[in-house]
Amino acid sequence: MDGPSLRIEITGEAGLGTAARDWTAELRVPDPPDLTRREWDVLRALSRPAGAPGAFVIPSSTREVAENLVVTEGAVKQHLLWLYRKFDIAPGPNRRGRLANEVMRLGIVRPDAVEPAQYS
Repeated sequence: MDGPSLRIEITGEAGLGTAARDWTAELRVPDPPDLTRREWDVLRALSRPAGAPGAFVIPSSTREVAENLVVTEGAVKQHLLWLYRKFDIAPGPNRRGRLANEVMRLGIVRPDAVEPAQYS
């Protein structure tokens, strides 16, 4: 997946008696796969427990996603299978967690604002 690139230019000094040098780095941002409206809904519901950006996401359970979207768990599982393929998430332990963290890492789903703790 070749996506848009972000160009970063940096100027630094190499040391005494040497001229300043320009460096250019190119960062490629992959395009997200084509997603259906319902797949977007599943990704948002799956990643809802996210807190601060960069924090590890503990995903919602399949049951919680189904209840949130008012669909069956079977429907959620089918959407998850398609999403695993689209995001190239290999079979193995914590597959939902790896998917949730991948979409957060790519910036496809943004974390909800962390609510301040209430103390009495």
